[in-house]
Amino acid sequence: MAFPEFLEDLDCLEVLGLPEECAIPDAFKDFLGDQDIELEMEVAELCDKCRVDYIPLHWGAQNGMDEMVKFQLCETDVDFKGSRDRTALMAAAGSGHTSTVDLLLKHNAWVNQVDVIFTTALMAAAGGGHTSTVDLLLKHNAIVDMCDECGGTALMYAAHRDDTSIVELLLKHNASVDQLDEDGGTALMGAACGGHTSTVDLLLKHNASVNQADQDGWTALMRAAEGGHTSTADLLLKHNASVNHASKDGLTPLMMAAKRGHMAAAELLLSHGAILVSTDKDGMTAAELARAAGHHQLAAKLFDAG
Repeated sequence: MAFPEFLEDLDCLEVLGLPEECAIPDAFKDFLGDQDIELEMEVAELCDKCRVDYIPLHWGAQNGMDEMVKFQLCETDVDFKGSRDRTALMAAAGSGHTSTVDLLLKHNAWVNQVDVIFTTALMAAAGGGHTSTVDLLLKHNAIVDMCDECGGTALMYAAHRDDTSIVELLLKHNASVDQLDEDGGTALMGAACGGHTSTVDLLLKHNASVNQADQDGWTALMRAAEGGHTSTADLLLKHNASVNHASKDGLTPLMMAAKRGHMAAAELLLSHGAILVSTDKDGMTAAELARAAGHHQLAAKLFDAG
């Protein structure tokens, strides 16, 4: 447990608001050495060295200190907004402290509160991989398809980190599998970009649109090909991903694999009928793109295949 940033010396200790019956955690004892400390029931005003934007309630929630949170709730609004408008619920959810989240919800914390970038507690929990916390928030009516400032959803957060348990949980609560972010991206694209085959498989089983393209014309297959994620690309192709789809710049999955030097991915795409003579907006073929990028072995293979 990290020592709180707002506590710089002993004069600030009482700001933590620990009641006198609370034992000092070992982490504090190690930090403070042999100095005598008197804990006070009254919470002092914040001293000059304390960070006003990161109050004890939030720090306690982030570290799962339920007793401290209970004490702070006697004097602090449960939905008090700190730095970047984050609340204690968001702090607890992002750290996966399910018991603390439960405590805050029982004190009527607003489950769908947003911070300055419109992130919610559900997104924080999903992005952190905290399944039990996500489950609890959903049971308290967290809105599953709320979007952050970039259009990202909890499902996208979970798919991006390849957390199939959370992805499945969100889908069971009717998360929109084809929700678009501000760039037209989907959870499937995010999973494919990272080569998260198990998550891609789960999303496809829930009828994710395999050929959905973002605002630049990129599909999940193109993202998998660019990353050299052969198993992911193979799965997408088995679900009828368009092997010769071209982006707005004329790029195809084969071109993306060629530019990055991914031999196995290129061979897979060729075996599924990728067209060698297609050109991008600059008139370059996949073979020429591979050669220009210095991938001479792959370039030679593509020239020979053509």
